[in-house]
Amino acid sequence: MPGRGAYNLHYAMNRYYPAILLLALTLAALGEAHFAHAQDRYIYWIGAIQAEETRGNTIFRYALDAGALDTLVQAKDLGPEEKRYLFYVTVDTLHRHIYWTDSGGTFPNGDHYLSSIMRASLDGDNPELFLGAAAFGTFAIPTDIELDLVEGAVYWGEASNCFDSALNRTELDNPSQQVSLPVNGDYSVSGIALDTRNRMIYWTNYDWENQIPDGILRAPLTDTVSDEYVVTGRVYDIALAHTLSKIYWIVCERSRCIIRRANLDGTEVEEVIVSEFSGGNPDISNNDSALAIDNRGQKIYWTQPREGTIRSANLDGTEVELILSGLVVPGSIALSFGGVSTALEPVKEIPDPVELHGFYPNPVEDSATFEFALTAPTYVTLEIYDQLGRRVEVLASRMYPHGRSSVAWYPTGHANGVYFLRLISSDNGPKVIPLVLRR
Repeated sequence: MPGRGAYNLHYAMNRYYPAILLLALTLAALGEAHFAHAQDRYIYWIGAIQAEETRGNTIFRYALDAGALDTLVQAKDLGPEEKRYLFYVTVDTLHRHIYWTDSGGTFPNGDHYLSSIMRASLDGDNPELFLGAAAFGTFAIPTDIELDLVEGAVYWGEASNCFDSALNRTELDNPSQQVSLPVNGDYSVSGIALDTRNRMIYWTNYDWENQIPDGILRAPLTDTVSDEYVVTGRVYDIALAHTLSKIYWIVCERSRCIIRRANLDGTEVEEVIVSEFSGGNPDISNNDSALAIDNRGQKIYWTQPREGTIRSANLDGTEVELILSGLVVPGSIALSFGGVSTALEPVKEIPDPVELHGFYPNPVEDSATFEFALTAPTYVTLEIYDQLGRRVEVLASRMYPHGRSSVAWYPTGHANGVYFLRLISSDNGPKVIPLVLRR
């Protein structure tokens, strides 16, 4: 016997099929609707607009499928522009934010504008301060930033040639709860990658005084002082290929960029890609070259600042493709494909962690209940969309425990018609259920 949720959904789909079909056609035609955009593939990166710039001060977004390039955030719109740079960018598709680290700058009178972590909507709107100068101190600069959407946490590194540098952690919904994570030695932390399944953090170090070997280190998220070297040698940026249990890193020289990979413990190092180029601006350093991995599409993307390009390839280094050229100092790069950040994709062999148990009653009158079950504790966002693909309500956005959960919807103030319930989890892509409001 089908459950009441299945019966009511079957009834609604039959009775309101013409309206739902019309809605589907409308959404297909509205290319700018947020709901339709959820499936687009976006590349975000930090670069510059003016050709004479040698460091990034602007965040760009490129839609791979539509071929559209947008300028989202410029340092000049955030405050004093002189000597102000944006360093690393990352994407939070669950809450629809981009986060980036900001070096600060210098006022015309010489006063120093202190560093910060900023965030804005995925379209670059409503930029706001997430963490201010008090979190870093006068001489420290936040470097790479990564999000743990399972635990609702933000991690970042710091660089300083004056004081101890460290890994740091705070909460997405309470940034004042900052914790410094101790590491062995005094050095600058730059690139960061998270392995949330095994609760490990990887990072690259750079010692200004050459007293500690440069390289990639790793440690449990709960005990960073128990760190160990994975790889030694100068490394600019790192990323994890979860489906292969591999770590990738990039180093660029004057005329080429080299991408290597190894097992997560550093064994079986191999050279995957050697990308050679000629020309470019000799005043531009390749130290800001960066990479990102699309775990679902099995692709790697990387930037080459001096050449001014973004390229991609298969994870084994084959089928190298030029994505964009003619860019100015492209550096930190982040991906959002199909409405999901690619940095923390689940391993393909792992079964779907979310099981839907229905939305009832459907049609909805005064209230309705949505039930679902999780195979493990997961961050879940539940949203309601109207017929034009506009988000009209957020029912929930938090961690849910293993097992069965339910969320109620009270459609106060909403007009009769067809709506969509959209579920997004930190371990999977969005799921959509059509529903009808009829009083």
